[in-house]
Amino acid sequence: MGMFLLVNSPLIAQLPELTGKTLGIYISAKQVNFNEDYHMDVNQFLTVEEDRSWGVNAKTEFLVRLGERLGEQLKEVTGLDSVYFLNADPARAREFIQQYNPDNGIVRPLSNRFEGTDMILIIDELTLLTRSGEYAYIRSNRIFTQRIRVKHAQLSMRWHNLEVNDHPLRTVTCFDAKESTRPPHIINLYAKDSSLGDFLTKLFSTWWLQMAHQEPNNCQDK
Repeated sequence: MGMFLLVNSPLIAQLPELTGKTLGIYISAKQVNFNEDYHMDVNQFLTVEEDRSWGVNAKTEFLVRLGERLGEQLKEVTGLDSVYFLNADPARAREFIQQYNPDNGIVRPLSNRFEGTDMILIIDELTLLTRSGEYAYIRSNRIFTQRIRVKHAQLSMRWHNLEVNDHPLRTVTCFDAKESTRPPHIINLYAKDSSLGDFLTKLFSTWWLQMAHQEPNNCQDK
């Protein structure tokens, strides 16, 4: 019920009009990066609901899982008619890469392969890193500190409307597991099933709220 209220609140008016639309999701694989601290987390994320164990194609599997789940969630929290993961369609993915200029976000005219697609959501960057931080806890009335690895990320997203074919709406989102405000779980990327799913849920939910509040970049204060 809480998610329904968020979607139908006045905030949604600031988001692209999605009711009845068909959306394609594209993730720039070259711009998705995570350091070695995430290897175990990625493996856990991949084994949710099915066994996709860590291997040489772990990054590809991660993108597929992320893209598919993001599409499911966007359809659930909006009025979208249908969503598809562009990377999973080799012919359309190749054409899109050829026609898309990541420097300015412009997409040159696409062929009839994209007939029926109203909008494309582009993940231009997803950088997952960790920083060293201190965690304080009390034991036997004494305060102790412990060095921990804290997840933080930067996410760059663009909405491209194929009907208008103008400059896309771009949002840059930073999220720190300790320092950032925890948002409600609007875009749920397996939050209860893995620690990375919980972190990605907070990252993408923060992005959604940025869109709603017309805040193009929240990284300057991070």
